[in-house]
Amino acid sequence: MNSPAVAEEVAQEAWLAALEGIGKFEGRSSVRSWLFTIVANRARTRAQREERSAPFSSLEPEQGEAPAVDPERFLPSDHPRWPGHWSAPPEH
Repeated sequence: MNSPAVAEEVAQEAWLAALEGIGKFEGRSSVRSWLFTIVANRARTRAQREERSAPFSSLEPEQGEAPAVDPERFLPSDHPRWPGHWSAPPEH
């Protein structure tokens, strides 16, 4: 996991799962082992989900490639109110 925020989400999900599943705890292992298994499973699931997604920053064109949208369609970065926003909305 690449960020503390994701780790916190996994911990919260694990605690919720533990609270929801406490009635199913059979005592065949220690509570510690049972909780560790829940956390490990949640973290593994989240890591697999994170691998399948890509941040928008990774979609930037490589050097020499043409961008997907003509940069002229955006307001300049020094625009006083909306820097980088569409100069005109996309047409259908």
